Parts: sequence; C-alpha cells; structure tokens
Amino acid sequence: MASIGISNDLNAMSERLGRMVSGSSRNGDLVTPDDLGAGGASTALMKDAIKPNSTQT
Repeated sequence: MASIGISNDLNAMSERLGRMVSGSSRNGDLVTPDDLGAGGASTALMKDAIKPNSTQT
C-alpha cells in the first residue's frame, strides 16, 4: 500500500505495481507482475485506491 500512497497518478502507480516482487522462480530469480504479464491487471484492480478519501483530504 505504500507504493500506492506515494504515487502521484495512475501511470506512476502502474509502474510501481509492475515492479513489485511477487515471488521467486525455481532458479531463485525474482518474479514481478510485469514478468507474468499481469502489471496492467493489477493496475486495473487498484485504480480506485489512488483516489483520496475523506481522511486524506
């Protein structure tokens, strides 16, 4: 959630979500959502999270 909190716009959030480490491969290589082709899907799920709520305004 910190990566969403420091994002200024949807593009920045998309980049940050795509670069987050989601796991590791059997070789020990780090796997990100962009590696799996799921960066756009994670952005679509979280697109409303970037909008401020009444506590943040």
